[in-house]
Amino acid sequence: MPNNIECSCFAVTRILILFSISSCICHAANDAIEHGSSEHTQSSVVPIGVVLDLDSPLGTMADVCMEMAVSDFYAAHPNYATRLRLHTKNAKSVLEANFAVLELLQHEEVHGIVGPQDSIEETFFAELGEKVHMPIISFTATTSTLSHKENRYFVRATPDAAIQAQALAMICQGFEWQEVVVLYEDTDYGNQFLSYMNKAFQEVEIRLGYMIAFPSSAEDSHVVKELDKLRTKQTRVFVVHMNPPLSWFSFVQSC
Repeated sequence: MPNNIECSCFAVTRILILFSISSCICHAANDAIEHGSSEHTQSSVVPIGVVLDLDSPLGTMADVCMEMAVSDFYAAHPNYATRLRLHTKNAKSVLEANFAVLELLQHEEVHGIVGPQDSIEETFFAELGEKVHMPIISFTATTSTLSHKENRYFVRATPDAAIQAQALAMICQGFEWQEVVVLYEDTDYGNQFLSYMNKAFQEVEIRLGYMIAFPSSAEDSHVVKELDKLRTKQTRVFVVHMNPPLSWFSFVQSC
């Protein structure tokens, strides 16, 4: 999990840097035309908005990774005239995230936004990006519900959830497993991913023998009770798709 987030954040930073360079080249060309000369190159700061839940493990990790990525990039390329400046907003809810985006646009005049952290906010962010013609880069969005043709400014830096489900199915097929048990989180995203898994595993003729949905705030006793039911099952292959705390507790109880 940490490595995936770190790689995604570094990928997001590279995308932002490429965007900022292109933007600054255009501005420099316009200035050269207006002033008749481009001999003097000045460093250009490109403000970028970041919307995260800094009280969550994912948000904290992403914030640190992006700061490291920006620092490492410019340490390796000190001759670059463009400089990204991250303006990070802490948003603990969908409403706070929406207000944070508007504040970044109005007060910081950002050229791009990294976010949202929660898939529930994707539609609003994508529509806003399309309206103001500003790139919205997400390192967590994995749904297929957003059309690229209708949301040209929404950039997804992670593989589509359907592709991830296909990869899982191919791994299981490679080990010649005939049946698997799925433990997943009972959320909109979790249920959607389950539908992708159903399709992907059917295509390789692997049966989803038993599926258990856990609420995000499941009590320990509930998790233990559900896991005890699996002890009577013959299947010993488990696919787990849950948040880190819930997954960790499930693994500990299974040992």
